[in-house]
Amino acid sequence: MRVGVIGGGVSGLAAARRLVQCGIACVVFDTGKRGVGGRCSSRLAADTRFPGAVDHAAQFVERSGRSASFDALVDECVEAGALRPWDGKFVGSAEEGLGALPLHLSAGLDVRKDVWVPPNGGVRKSKDGWVAAGETFDAVIVAHNGKCAERLTSKIRSPVVKLCRAA
Repeated sequence: MRVGVIGGGVSGLAAARRLVQCGIACVVFDTGKRGVGGRCSSRLAADTRFPGAVDHAAQFVERSGRSASFDALVDECVEAGALRPWDGKFVGSAEEGLGALPLHLSAGLDVRKDVWVPPNGGVRKSKDGWVAAGETFDAVIVAHNGKCAERLTSKIRSPVVKLCRAA
């Protein structure tokens, strides 16, 4: 089985990572030119007088206490240096900011950066499976916000899409 994942943010990377752990081949498509992360990415300052990264979307991760698997992921990321404790929450590494989290999640994954899957037909069903970014897959995961997900799936005739739009 082969799965295409549209979206290189935390949810897309986490989904692809889990599928690969289960022995399922995945390709992650991300529009980022510099790296993965979506709303959990950081930028490094060009000015050497300002060391470190700037988190321009999410600034920290917080445990809810409701998911043992998420807590285990946080522990793994702390151990790997991608996250560090701060005031009861977790922030990214000093060098990479919170962008270290998606970098850690993407390790070992087939990530295609700077790939735009167009709306209005960017994901479609063919006789051989699902097509995204010109490649055929057995399944496709759209790991985007609702507005983008709706646009990506707008040409698909399926009761599942109708359920997604209702959610």
